[in-house]
Amino acid sequence: FLFASRAASAIESRWAAAAEHAADRACEDSDGRCALASALVKVAKLTPPRTPLAEPISTLVDGGDVASRVRRLLDDSEPSVRSRPRGRLPLAAAAAAGVLALAYAPLLRLVHAATELLVNALP
Repeated sequence: FLFASRAASAIESRWAAAAEHAADRACEDSDGRCALASALVKVAKLTPPRTPLAEPISTLVDGGDVASRVRRLLDDSEPSVRSRPRGRLPLAAAAAAGVLALAYAPLLRLVHAATELLVNALP
């Protein structure tokens, strides 16, 4: 039901645009950004008009925001790099795995007891 709605297509197109903008941030040097901007303009010129039955493979297919992508790629300012605390994620995953390992046996007994209670209560 949802795949044919306008909301789903709007979400899909926004997701595709965000994914391509995120991929553009992978260019670290100015030469790479200029080359990517040039390629975007060339591909946008070669892209045929959108047909209603075609699946979009890129935001360039339906006239996406090429201008804003090229502007941002050619901007000489340094791209903002979001720093993530890398040490916390492995630590949190290890802690979660430890808690799960310790709680597994009591949880298994609780689920078994609840299942037995439900099975015995059925007519």
